Amino acid sequence: MTVREQRREILHRLDENPSLKPYPEKAIKYAHESGLDLVVLETP
Repeated sequence: MTVREQRREILHRLDENPSLKPYPEKAIKYAHESGLDLVVLETP
């Protein structure tokens, strides 16, 4: 799944579940930190 497809899926889920709208900022921060951890582990 591409980043673009994932973004579309997130927007779709937010439209279906309005109660989730407060959480993307927190989720993005967590995902960014997790991504940085992976980059550090996978980069020689």
